Amino acid sequence: MKRLIHIVVIVAGACVLWACSSTPSGVLSKEKMAQLLADLYIAETVVDQSRGSYTTDSSKKVLKQSIFLRHNVTAEQVDTSLRWYGYNMDKYVEVHDRVIEILEKDIEEAQANAGAGRGSDNGLNATRYVVDGDSVDVWPDIHWRRMSRMSPSDIMTFALTTDQHWERGDIYDLSARMTDAPGMLEMTIVVEYQDGSKEYSTFQQGGDGWKRVSLALNPDKSASGVYGTITYAPAEKEEAFIDSISLVRTRNDSRSRSIRASQKSLSNRYGR
Repeated sequence: MKRLIHIVVIVAGACVLWACSSTPSGVLSKEKMAQLLADLYIAETVVDQSRGSYTTDSSKKVLKQSIFLRHNVTAEQVDTSLRWYGYNMDKYVEVHDRVIEILEKDIEEAQANAGAGRGSDNGLNATRYVVDGDSVDVWPDIHWRRMSRMSPSDIMTFALTTDQHWERGDIYDLSARMTDAPGMLEMTIVVEYQDGSKEYSTFQQGGDGWKRVSLALNPDKSASGVYGTITYAPAEKEEAFIDSISLVRTRNDSRSRSIRASQKSLSNRYGR
């Protein structure tokens, strides 16, 4: 009997160790989850940049379902997996890091196929992903963050200076997705022109979901830089998450006029 108990204890201990090192039944493995999320991230970016092709919820749903079929998973499996990883943040971080690796590899392959080199573009090539024509993600920092009172700061900043890829009239779309965030998120983009004047767009909204603000450069002026902030002040004991952060730059298109109509101007000489 003692020997039997000893064997049971060993087996139980092995099961505990196995459970700690792998995902439970019904939850996608870290690698499969990462591959799926990478494809979903690309799909979301394509939809966002090709709105004319995805004007209805049904067309977006078909695209999402096609990705599920490609990975041989169901919506129920994905929902279960997302919930499990949401409660196991250390595993989620590992999955997120793997997603970044997959996307960066795709970037490198796309650049190699296009004959693009890794120039001294302020290190931004590592975070760019071509989605539609000249559209590129130029966000220079990590694409997610956990926001709590324990965080070193409740503000994320970015600053870009002009390079050979900039053109007059470029449009910048700053977007991110909030989760478990009852508070107010603020996003701001500012462009500074060579004559010293500035224009900016700002956005404030609370709650979960996608947030976005857009800014269009003046086609008649030369810009010297684009910078901005994402701010979220978490409440006591609150832990919110911001992910899928992107700053997509597209060439002057039909949206430019309407975007510029909502922008505000600043001048070093005259003020607002």
